[in-house]
Amino acid sequence: MSQAAPIWRRLLHLVERAQEPEWFEREIKILTAQGYSDNDAVDFYSGLVGHYLLESAGLAAALGSSRETALHDLADLPVSIRTSENDQMPPFAWREQALYRRFLRQVQPLFSELATAMAALLSCYVAGEQDAALLPDDLMAEANRLADADPDGARHYVARAGALALRGQRLWWGWQSEMSPPLRRWTTHIVGLVDSITHEGHAPLAAVDVQRETWLAESDSLERLIIALEDGDVALSEVQFGQQLTPADEEVEELIYSLFRNDAREREGTQFAFQRCREAVIPYLISLAQDQSLWGVDSHGDGWAPIRAVDVLGQLAAEEAAEPLLQIISMCAPDDRLYDHALLALQNIGSKALPALLDVMRYSQDRALKVAIAPVLGVVGRGSDAAFEALYALYHQMRGDDAIVVLLGLAALQDMRCVPLLERALRRAGLTSIDRAELREALAVLQAEKSSACDRLRAS
Repeated sequence: MSQAAPIWRRLLHLVERAQEPEWFEREIKILTAQGYSDNDAVDFYSGLVGHYLLESAGLAAALGSSRETALHDLADLPVSIRTSENDQMPPFAWREQALYRRFLRQVQPLFSELATAMAALLSCYVAGEQDAALLPDDLMAEANRLADADPDGARHYVARAGALALRGQRLWWGWQSEMSPPLRRWTTHIVGLVDSITHEGHAPLAAVDVQRETWLAESDSLERLIIALEDGDVALSEVQFGQQLTPADEEVEELIYSLFRNDAREREGTQFAFQRCREAVIPYLISLAQDQSLWGVDSHGDGWAPIRAVDVLGQLAAEEAAEPLLQIISMCAPDDRLYDHALLALQNIGSKALPALLDVMRYSQDRALKVAIAPVLGVVGRGSDAAFEALYALYHQMRGDDAIVVLLGLAALQDMRCVPLLERALRRAGLTSIDRAELREALAVLQAEKSSACDRLRAS
């Protein structure tokens, strides 16, 4: 393709070439040589195409020209993407043929879906549909409401929410699983693109004009990559493995490995080291805690490494771990070992976890998750009217044991507005002895606090 063509079109042409048998075979050989399983290699390669080529094409279309041209190019992007058509299978060995068939059948169709989602997301960003008064989560909630009645309008709301998130506004982590089914796949694409473009929210985009200047200043390196890929001088997997990643400090690496060893005395001795290396070690702890392949009792470390990582995150009061911990709780069964440890870690993080807890209360439809975190919200939300209102509303939606759990969460707020609720609950018939004892204890604590406050007032 002529180098006079816009960068985004050249990148889309590379997306098409990346689907050809020869490219596929070369990339899969490199990845399997790095230790990837066959299926993981296919998935990883597809991710490389999506990130280095398709996502870059969208950003090039959005930032490589004026606003009017960018909107035109983005509208043209989804229809410009092509898939490689192969009437006959290439002369691969049987194993490579099976992988290539899987790639064509399962993965390749995602590229056109991603192109459509990216065009919608970046069009909202370029067009400036980012009213500062709007919250991304409110737009997502409206999209969820419209999902069946107005699917096109709902998708636009999701794209607008994504554009706000590109600029650094918070977006609740649970939408991908809780969005209405007709909208769930679209939401997954939009949220995934936002996470990738902003590096999980750590590098939000600036205003379009400012971001365009940055992109143009860095476009020479993209041009060199395109030429190298066009000439076949480099493979995408080689680009990925050639990235200069910051190596883990030896002490940090040893601290992480220590979580896999069953030596309580050693772990006691590392507590100060974790605190000393706090900023460096937290991302590794979060990654370890979220690795579901390590959750099972038959995994490396017998399933204890993620639990120990969660415990350390709580001890470090790692604010950035609040959302990952809530995700872990949402995926665990209540009798899983990791479940209670994640709840305790959230409590240890304290008031810094409050925004993440309130997001669940505000936007989630998962009542079991809300009930599970109610006692934590009660402890960390003391003095917060938003915490009281969230728990009060949830309490009036619950019955039986769940209502008692939420009420005890309310009582933990040490808010005197809970006293009448506790008194009424104690008059209910059918309370178990354990529930009655817990409610009485909670009421006694509140009454003692009220008496102490009165004494302090008189003394003053």
